[in-house]
Amino acid sequence: MKQGRERILSAQRRVIMVDHSCQIGDEKLMVVLGLDADNLPEPGQALRREDMEVLEVKAASQWKTDDMLREYQSIDERLGPIRQILIDGASELQNGAKSYVESVDHDVAIQRDAAHYAATQVKSILGKDEKFQQVISQMGTTRSQVQQTELAFLSPPTPKNKARFMNLSSIIQWMTMMLWLLRNPKATCLVGIAPARFHEKFGWIENYADQIPMWRACQDVISTFVTFANEQYLHHGASEKLADAIGELKHCEARELRDRLVKFVLESESSLQPGERLPMSTQLLESLFGQYKQLEGQQSKSGFTGLVSCIPLLHRIPTPV
Repeated sequence: MKQGRERILSAQRRVIMVDHSCQIGDEKLMVVLGLDADNLPEPGQALRREDMEVLEVKAASQWKTDDMLREYQSIDERLGPIRQILIDGASELQNGAKSYVESVDHDVAIQRDAAHYAATQVKSILGKDEKFQQVISQMGTTRSQVQQTELAFLSPPTPKNKARFMNLSSIIQWMTMMLWLLRNPKATCLVGIAPARFHEKFGWIENYADQIPMWRACQDVISTFVTFANEQYLHHGASEKLADAIGELKHCEARELRDRLVKFVLESESSLQPGERLPMSTQLLESLFGQYKQLEGQQSKSGFTGLVSCIPLLHRIPTPV
């Protein structure tokens, strides 16, 4: 961490990614990653671990706006002015960042993570879709009915309540597969399963066959947007390039989603200086949390452990012995 701070100390334009992770217990772990915006990878290449440094790892029972303001100010005092704060939609992160912007006399860009923003937008569109809500409910019922039977291998994916719309693709893939099996009852994987029983448990999917193309179109918009954000970064003209990358769409829901995401990028461009590029994704930070939980293994059931001290090492490339 000391080495990382020294590297960021020499940067002219500092970017920080900030997020919280929670486990069992009342503590939340705050991790801050930093990078030099003048050393971003070339367009077409996503950020790599070696492009970023772990600047802070800190646990606390609460993180409110004032707490985050102090953290932003502390980084500013120790490492220098912050050019961009990249965060998800958490209110304490956003409000703390806004307070920090008001407390300094230099330009600071507050950027929401692309994937989280896309998830909120598709939620506002599909969240009102009565048929989509019926599918989610029916999947839960079906999962309970088949999980301890010979049909368990066809069980629906388990949605994440807090990130359901960030996992839309798994739902669409499962429904597409099951629809194909319903229409191809002689498939090898169905050998030994009574057709009537299979149809009894999964036949309801046929009622939503006409909706699947629209849901898939929305997922395709999200996938294109997230890939664009990861690899092309925020720059002047990015919104036009994103619109071209998504292209024309048949379904009005997908068009609305595309228009919202293009508008989001266009508004984000307004904070850029001439010729500047800045990141739009916290994917590396999300990956770091996942890798840390994998390192903990079963110990994660007991809350955060002393292994938090290993987090900075997870962003290092192993060297030969």
